[in-house]
Amino acid sequence: MLDESILGQAGLAVERIYEDAAIAAFGVADSFKGPHEARPWPAWFRDTVERLTKLPSETFEPVWREPITPSWFGMLASKAAAANRGEADAIEALDRHIAQFALFAEGFRRAGADLPPTPGPVAFDRDVLIPGTTLGLPAGKPIGPSAELYEVDVAAWKQARLRLAPEAIDAPWEPFAPVANARGFKDGKGPAATASVTAMLQAIDRYLPEAFDRFAGDISVIGLLDSGQAGVFNASNSTYFGGFIVAAVGEPHELAAYALHEHAHNLLFAIETVEPVLAGEQGDYEGPLIYSPWRHDLRPMRGLVHAVFVHLPVSAFWLSVLREPATEELEAYARDQLTRFLIQTDVGLDIIDRHASLTENGTRIMSAVKREAARLRALALDAGLDADRPGLVCYQGVFQPEQRAGHPITLRESLIAHAEAVGAPEMAFTMVRQWPHRPAAT
Repeated sequence: MLDESILGQAGLAVERIYEDAAIAAFGVADSFKGPHEARPWPAWFRDTVERLTKLPSETFEPVWREPITPSWFGMLASKAAAANRGEADAIEALDRHIAQFALFAEGFRRAGADLPPTPGPVAFDRDVLIPGTTLGLPAGKPIGPSAELYEVDVAAWKQARLRLAPEAIDAPWEPFAPVANARGFKDGKGPAATASVTAMLQAIDRYLPEAFDRFAGDISVIGLLDSGQAGVFNASNSTYFGGFIVAAVGEPHELAAYALHEHAHNLLFAIETVEPVLAGEQGDYEGPLIYSPWRHDLRPMRGLVHAVFVHLPVSAFWLSVLREPATEELEAYARDQLTRFLIQTDVGLDIIDRHASLTENGTRIMSAVKREAARLRALALDAGLDADRPGLVCYQGVFQPEQRAGHPITLRESLIAHAEAVGAPEMAFTMVRQWPHRPAAT
């Protein structure tokens, strides 16, 4: 599990991020009292925000605390600044962006707020989620009192309620653009996809209950991808807190591992937004690209730090599954995943030690990461992990042998093949070959 000090830092960071979004909203609204106040959309936005300041927190917070809020209001501030500088086409771009606030306004209205009507019709080129609700607006349909809204799919377990819906309206990076609500899955697979997310929540609650409580409080939206389609991937975004994209694989434990992985990305992104972990160019995804034992391409240092960080809760999950597996097949897969991730984490930490430029905050976080990795490693070795067992993969929700050139391979052979394909440093090969023994320090 992640260290309590890290979880606390992440929680404070998220609060700061939403406070900054509110400051941006009110600051932009104030700026419209000057050169833009005669134009319909800025005037409407200013009047709407002024009314929002009078709302009680129980009405304001559920709508405001949407994953899309920080990035959308950050872009609003940037577009307003460009318009104030007189940049070409900036006023039109600002008006288009402000018009999207109609979604937030609709959420506040449904929470009981009395807000002015929009200056004109607003529609979107894909389905979008009404903030603070479980309602979706179909693509091309105008928002308003007579909008043709629908109930999005919701996966619920105990206090967790995950809306399975797209939420991209205007963001600097739009991974949610191709995401369909589960109702849009082909061949009637939507209900099964929703059921698989509910089973995922149950798996997290059973095997890692302390993580479930935090997950349920942090994550509110999942963009669900049909795992049977080409180009499916899992992803989080550094400006999108409280949601992620995930492939709707049918095996709930594999899906739980994906979800814990993306949740941890959310936490570290929040921390980095307020207080960087890496110094200089490494903190901006710049600098030399390096080997990552999880990826098939070279990565910036920040990507490797994220990879090591997010695999801690995933490893803790598989360790718990290994101790109480539901089936023999699940036990074998949990053993594979735990062994694989611990070896990869050892390699990743060694590369970070050698090449990372950590800030003071980064040093604290990586010290906690090393302690947790060592704890998990000790517990896992007591369970008799073996890197020379046949490797396993989960494909389309089914556990099956890992193969190379049509022949089964061991987990160790799999990791060595990966290192060869990507061009790993020699120390990575040595660590994989000698694991669980540690090579002599150099």
